[in-house]
Amino acid sequence: MVASSVVPARRVLVVEDDLDTQQCYQMMLSHEGYDVFVASDGGTGLEIALTELPDLVVTDINLPVLSGWEIARALKARPAARAIPLIAISAGDAWQNRETAMALGFERYLEKPCTPSRLLGEVAEALGLSGTSREPRAASLAARPLPRRSSSGSPPQQKASRGIR
Repeated sequence: MVASSVVPARRVLVVEDDLDTQQCYQMMLSHEGYDVFVASDGGTGLEIALTELPDLVVTDINLPVLSGWEIARALKARPAARAIPLIAISAGDAWQNRETAMALGFERYLEKPCTPSRLLGEVAEALGLSGTSREPRAASLAARPLPRRSSSGSPPQQKASRGIR
């Protein structure tokens, strides 16, 4: 019998309280071959994360029950879940959220609206996967550094993107 060379699907938990956005993320990720779990509030998201131990958690920040920050703190405090990569996605104050995300151990911070290609690319990178092959990259990927404030103290200007809110 020959061993299968098929790479098992990566499991992604999406915690998003806006049901349209949640369904959009779920459809995009499922279409790309990921096994997707969803939760509409932080409490349920944390419960699923601790039970299922997904390969990645993509979470909104402003959620009912527990915030994305509280989910991160709880996961990083538990040895079994500490290594799960986290992606924060939010429409909130970008600079404050980026700094908090970095301090709490998030791999990435995405601002809403976020294009589908950006979300899928960031998910693949956080999981150490090449673009479409879903095979682990040879070199380990360090999280991209978050942009820093300019010497004037204000954030650099970023272009607005259109896409998923």
